[in-house]
Amino acid sequence: MPNLKLKIAICNLWRKRTVRILLTTIIIIAAGGYLLIGRPAVRLLRDGQTAIKSARELKAAIKEQNLSKIEGKTTQIQDSIAKLRQDIRAFSFIQHLPRLNTYYYDANHLLNAGGYAAEAVQISLKGLEPYASVLGLKEDAQPISTQEKVAQLAAISPSLIPHLDQAQEKMTLTLNELAQIHPEIYPQSLGGFQIKDNLNALQTAIPQIQSGLSDIKPFLLEIPSLLGVDIPKTYLVLFQNDKELRPTGGFITAYALAKLDRGYFSIIFSDDIYNLDPKQSYLPAPAPIIRHLKQKGWWMRDTNFSPDFKQSMQDFKYYYQHTASPPVAGIFALDTQFVESFLELSGPITVPGYNVDPVGYWNLPQSCLTGGNAFTSENVVCRLELYAEKVFKSSKDRKAILGDLMAELVEWALNAPSNKWPELLSLATSQLQEKHLLVYFHNKVIQDLAEKYNWAGRIAGETGSDYLHINQANLAGLKSDMYMKRKVKQEISVNSETGEVITKLTLTYRNTGAYDGWLNSTARNYIRVYVPKGSQLISASGGEYPQPNVFEDLNKTVFDNFILTRPLSETTLTFEYKLPFYFKPGKNSETNEYRLLIQKQPGLNAPEYEILLGGEIQKFKLTTDEEITFNLKRPH
Repeated sequence: MPNLKLKIAICNLWRKRTVRILLTTIIIIAAGGYLLIGRPAVRLLRDGQTAIKSARELKAAIKEQNLSKIEGKTTQIQDSIAKLRQDIRAFSFIQHLPRLNTYYYDANHLLNAGGYAAEAVQISLKGLEPYASVLGLKEDAQPISTQEKVAQLAAISPSLIPHLDQAQEKMTLTLNELAQIHPEIYPQSLGGFQIKDNLNALQTAIPQIQSGLSDIKPFLLEIPSLLGVDIPKTYLVLFQNDKELRPTGGFITAYALAKLDRGYFSIIFSDDIYNLDPKQSYLPAPAPIIRHLKQKGWWMRDTNFSPDFKQSMQDFKYYYQHTASPPVAGIFALDTQFVESFLELSGPITVPGYNVDPVGYWNLPQSCLTGGNAFTSENVVCRLELYAEKVFKSSKDRKAILGDLMAELVEWALNAPSNKWPELLSLATSQLQEKHLLVYFHNKVIQDLAEKYNWAGRIAGETGSDYLHINQANLAGLKSDMYMKRKVKQEISVNSETGEVITKLTLTYRNTGAYDGWLNSTARNYIRVYVPKGSQLISASGGEYPQPNVFEDLNKTVFDNFILTRPLSETTLTFEYKLPFYFKPGKNSETNEYRLLIQKQPGLNAPEYEILLGGEIQKFKLTTDEEITFNLKRPH
């Protein structure tokens, strides 16, 4: 009955002319609104989704290094931008509305930026097009080896510069457009799509790309010289055993001389470092070397004692110049973790002459027993030690296995198909970032670029913030670093009234292996802690020194000690110190952000860190240098 009455009331209401006109008007306005705004909005959303999809596909094509796909996806993006420009014109009336007009202008800036970026890609493609076949950048290209690809790159690199200059001009225009967008006015997300973060990421990424393009130009100019196009170049490759950790990554145990002639790479000689060492002390030995290795002099094999790789290599080069070896244009240093990562990519590698069955030896880690006679990522570390310390223990060339293995790895890399090129580049980049591969060039331009991208193992200069670097040297502790676990806890206290900063640093070292007499024994480690220059030590505990030494090195204040960590035991060091600066957070002050740069020691594998400040805790594994931040405000 109530429903019938409601229907009758609605019918009576509809019979009234005014109501009919009003409702009809509302319907017409709604329909018109849909035609004027709704349909363009739907079209805008659809075309926007198409553009985003094309951008993702372009990223994948670039990763594949397929020029035809890159070109096709770039054209699709330009078509999408043209459609979006038409779509946005339907909303041009918004530019006359206060506040809302910012969204309209931002949309146009974003489209302009996308257009310029697409033009930059097309210009780059035009520069690469004549060489696409020889570089294996086309689907129908003849397959070529990595070696051939490097040689071709050496020959053509300078010819790419004019196109690079034009692309950089377009990226400058892209940057100018993005700089005028206002990410702060947008919601964090809409319909599951991250808006604010993506806009912020764009404004951050484009300057980095622009900087990268600026760096590529001098690199391209120097490639012919580096790769021996006109004059063959010789480079020194050092193998640092991170299982016997030293300041720049590990004990220098073997070396190789590599030649680059017109871009073609070959290892011309490799040997045990002891056979290269001139067996004479040319430089004064650091006190810890004399004290803990019981040596009267400083030998070449121990010269990587500065945490700064460039400084260590300059010391090493001083000794090298006293040998009969040829001059070198630079030095590369790699560790066992680099070799493990390489073997993960290559698969098992067999080295002629090294086919001992490890099952015949007792007291071996399980990792030694896998893989048959081949070297694999699982067994390579233990197998290298097995050959050096047991199989060829009495041979003067007992560590020649390292050079022979490196030669086989290089042979695999140079003859790898061109489709392995992206993986090889990715491997090299990650190992450089994680400091399992370090470089030192005599060419200043390339050395400066290596330092800029943190591939040169340098200790940072003045950072304008808090700083921490913990450096360890295994001095006569066998290969105990195979078993060492490290934890770092840093408790930072800021006095809200005075701004005084006090830090308590706790270092925990745990030897997880049992004594075996050839790999693991008591770990003997000289520890140096690098903190901001001018820091004052308040107290310390643990370690073999009654009182840590405090001194300056590499523009930092250093605290040191020496620790013994027996098998299946743990050792702890603590340092409490006052920083040389004051930190007073306050509202609308730039000092709200407390920054801490932590530099990782080369050769280490992800030590655990725990940083506490202002009630906040950050925990992470340190795989590369990290700058962490805490946002603090003065209490009310």
